[in-house]
Amino acid sequence: MPCGVGYQSAAVAPAAANASQSYATCTPWAFCVGIVLPAMKTTFMFQPPIQYPVVVLGTPLDSLPRSWHVRENGPIPSWTSYVMDGRMDAPGVSVLIRTYNSGPLIERCLEAVRGARGVDETLVLDGGSNDGTPDRAEALGATVLRMPGTGPTHRINVGVRIARHDLVLLLDDDAFVDPETPARMAAVMAEQPEVGAIGAALRNGDGNEARSTRPCKTLGSVTLDAMGLRRIAPSERSAARESESDELVRNVTWVPLCSAMVRRQAFDDVGGIDERFTFYGADDEFAHSLLDRGWRLAVRRDAGAVHLGSASTAAKNPARWFPLYQQEQFRYLQKHYPHSWRTYEAVWLVRASLHAAVWSARARRSRDADARAEAQEWADAFRVARWPQREPVPS
Repeated sequence: MPCGVGYQSAAVAPAAANASQSYATCTPWAFCVGIVLPAMKTTFMFQPPIQYPVVVLGTPLDSLPRSWHVRENGPIPSWTSYVMDGRMDAPGVSVLIRTYNSGPLIERCLEAVRGARGVDETLVLDGGSNDGTPDRAEALGATVLRMPGTGPTHRINVGVRIARHDLVLLLDDDAFVDPETPARMAAVMAEQPEVGAIGAALRNGDGNEARSTRPCKTLGSVTLDAMGLRRIAPSERSAARESESDELVRNVTWVPLCSAMVRRQAFDDVGGIDERFTFYGADDEFAHSLLDRGWRLAVRRDAGAVHLGSASTAAKNPARWFPLYQQEQFRYLQKHYPHSWRTYEAVWLVRASLHAAVWSARARRSRDADARAEAQEWADAFRVARWPQREPVPS
């Protein structure tokens, strides 16, 4: 009976590693006697950095006690249970920081991660910075993956594939976690295996509470918003009640990816983050996909983080990036509401046309050159954003 085994690093050959879902894992019993048992089409709670081909030992996997090595969506096996109060160590956490020309922000972000409990690996996902950001990160001991010319969602997908641990904390370079935040988030993920992603309790740079969650977008909510009726949307009223909750861990329908921990199994279950979405749509797209697949989202109140927000490219030039935001909203609705998204298209066309007309009138009336240029930029932005752009046809 064959029992030879070879292995291949997933980081070195991700295509080969992802080509098959048949891997092997060590069970607690097998580890003691040095035997590797086959795990056909199963999901690991902690995916090893090295993925091994199946070793045929003649023992069907289904005949082995499930509590030894397999977890699907049921309770965590007793030998890997973790508790919320920290009596046992939380599972290992990989931190992924997406960055581009962040300057000193990357140092502050990394210093916060270095001082945090429960972090075992830090990867910086750089999109081609030319201001010395990668060098700053490496000087602080982080592993830098240089991926010039790539979008942030692509870099996240690559980073999650390479990360050693099953729990991955996603951070923007202007997000700074509190010392206990990674361990507290990991404790929730370990105790509640149905949670696919958990967000931090965010604060602004001045220390005031920031919005850590909101309702995940639906066709109804964005259509009401386009009509100026957002406050009457049921999801908005539900979010208001959630914000008043004093629960330590709250169930939510959306978490911002600027500071969120994701479970590898959930991430893989939805196919990662759709790379057609870049800045604005990725958070909603990922949340909606997780909810569609039956995963829960949560926020832990005592897992804090500061998020500056204003450091983002979009915040520096909102009129320039507004058409991108709107196109991603169209794309989001087309994907999740393929038969009814045109309801929103019709409503938005009217509103965007009115906005374009108002901004054009302001540009004509303004005597200040800067104000006139800004008004004209917004008028042009609304004209471009009125219609969904045609998606490229795959070759």
